[in-house]
Amino acid sequence: MKLDRLKNSLAKKEKKIDELFETHFADVQSANRQPLNDKRNGGATMNRWERQSDAIRNLKNSIEKTKNAIDREEQRINERDHYYNQMPGFVKEKIDAGILRHW
Repeated sequence: MKLDRLKNSLAKKEKKIDELFETHFADVQSANRQPLNDKRNGGATMNRWERQSDAIRNLKNSIEKTKNAIDREEQRINERDHYYNQMPGFVKEKIDAGILRHW
């Protein structure tokens, strides 16, 4: 089911963003401001941190898109169920039996 795939994807992305945050904070903490004072390595460190921040930002955007997709799918399912519940009994029987597929 599409909703299950979306929820699984969201869970994976949230786990991945937690890992990215932990990695980034550990990297910043391990630097202890020393590489920033080093004329040879300071720029490389800042570039690495910027790449890590970009990865986190992109994943946040992807998580937001997935959450929106989950909301749309849930609305679609609720709308379908609403119309299904308003149908006459004999039509529901045909749908449940698989005789009617598009309704």
